Amino acid sequence: MYDLANITSTQTITGQTSSKTLFIGADKKPITAHQWLAQVSLIRQQLQQMPQQTWLLYHGDIVAFSQGFFALLLAGKRIVLPPSDKPEQLKAIVHSSNQSSSTNSNQSIAPIEAILGSATVEGLTKLTLQTSDVRSKSVEVDSVEADSVEVDSAKGKQHSLSQSPSQLIAAQTQIDFFTSGSTGAAKRVTKSWRQLATEVQDLESLWGDALGQSQIINSVSHQHVYGLLFGLLWPLLNQRVINTTFIHYPENLEQQLALLEDQQQLCLVASPALLTRTFDLPLWQHHQAKLIQVFSSGGPLPLQAATAILPQPIEVFGSTETGGIAWRKQGQNIHWQPFASVKCKLDDHSQRLMLQSPYLPEQFTPDGDHWYLCDDTVTFDENGHFKLLGRADRIVKIEEKRLSLDELEQALLHHQWISQCRAVVLPGLRVQVAMVVVLTAKGQAELDEHGKRQMGQQLRLNLSERFEAILLPRKWRYVPQMPQNHQGKLINQQLLALFE
Repeated sequence: MYDLANITSTQTITGQTSSKTLFIGADKKPITAHQWLAQVSLIRQQLQQMPQQTWLLYHGDIVAFSQGFFALLLAGKRIVLPPSDKPEQLKAIVHSSNQSSSTNSNQSIAPIEAILGSATVEGLTKLTLQTSDVRSKSVEVDSVEADSVEVDSAKGKQHSLSQSPSQLIAAQTQIDFFTSGSTGAAKRVTKSWRQLATEVQDLESLWGDALGQSQIINSVSHQHVYGLLFGLLWPLLNQRVINTTFIHYPENLEQQLALLEDQQQLCLVASPALLTRTFDLPLWQHHQAKLIQVFSSGGPLPLQAATAILPQPIEVFGSTETGGIAWRKQGQNIHWQPFASVKCKLDDHSQRLMLQSPYLPEQFTPDGDHWYLCDDTVTFDENGHFKLLGRADRIVKIEEKRLSLDELEQALLHHQWISQCRAVVLPGLRVQVAMVVVLTAKGQAELDEHGKRQMGQQLRLNLSERFEAILLPRKWRYVPQMPQNHQGKLINQQLLALFE
């Protein structure tokens, strides 16, 4: 069991530290541990009165999300974290989860029964979370074409977890993430609270002293494991203030750093996409004195960006399935150094990376009997550090977003204009997806009448119902037939040559 008040070796966030600021917004009004914990307790009490056990949690506001997250943990509920609130994606996640649970004999995959937060799926009971103003807000319950649920809102009562510090989170409480699987369908990845809490402890042991009491700025969503760990759990459980203003664009970062002129220590949890767009801006030189650290994860950071930014970013390599594996500073070494608690070796047959890690299921921990085989091919140096050579499958990273090229192609093939299609990744400072298409007769007629530009726009619009904008094809080529070798296999080099 993990005690919420004693997950790390730092002081607890309850009891004598109840006046400690946990979050601060653009209005510079603090949200204290007492206020935050009172709302967590209120939501937990409501959840405990509800029969649903598996809850989909989505909210764009980090404070509301964090309160819902810990309330679910403390109520003993299973948490499902979708990567976004896109309606079609949510429907697909709920459908696949329910379908899998009905055919899975070991009951390891539970059907999604309710939603906590701002997302909506028809047929699921919904408990609404309010946004950052926890000083006067509560929660509301409604039902979206589902059975009605009666819940005592306990409105007006004062509750705080500090009044019952023995509240425990079971180590095996499950949190499900969704990411693209090798088959092209959304893949459900289950992590235990033990795995997440252990990784938080290790992050604090490695970099806690260097960060000190830095205020955390986020540009990575807490719905994803990297953003959840680095942008929320690690600072929250070690009493570092989290700034609630989310950095969407480079100009947001410059504005935020300017607003925090009086802040002496800042830590930026960033994506390669943001850093690639900002590395040549003067903001890094102007604000480097107060930026204690910059973290980057989700994809490789171009060397040009990695060496231009000060302080030099710490890149973290890992995945939803594995958690953190290794880290590096490219200006010092292009090889990746495994985390102290992670064992790495090479699979001689496939040249792929193999792991034993406490962030993996029990059978793959350093005390287990099995090694986890990654999809990344590597070479090791004499120090046990490794160089990444590429992925062994067709799951790619586009500006830290994971994309299944197979899934993208399957979605496009449902369109009446498309006979065949093949997605390729165009290399460069900003990696892009491109699509080679063989049209149906109806599609060719549409192309002849309206032209390539309008056709591309219409196809992108169709795909946007399922995929985020950054993952949509940026370039299109329309060919009479796909380039193939004598075995009928597509020739990737000829596909790429169409975009030169």
